[in-house]
Amino acid sequence: MTTEIKIQYEQVAQALESLYKSIQSIDPTFQITIGGDNRLEVVTKLNELNIKLQKANTLYKEILTLNEELTGQSVEYMKETDKQLSTAIAQ
Repeated sequence: MTTEIKIQYEQVAQALESLYKSIQSIDPTFQITIGGDNRLEVVTKLNELNIKLQKANTLYKEILTLNEELTGQSVEYMKETDKQLSTAIAQ
């Protein structure tokens, strides 16, 4: 039984480029504090949540960027391996 994996390298490259552009357009920053000098407990909790949310958004962007880079490297590795295999089979 043979299983063939066909990768459309150009389509993958276009998808990764689109993903990269989308990642770069993410702006994880926003207004962290609300309420100014207001000392209400609700405002304090909202400010704390805003800070945590901004950190989570920043981390999400970093993870997406790393994922995009690693996927690109994996595709390149598969492309090189495919070339090596086809050269070895042709000999």
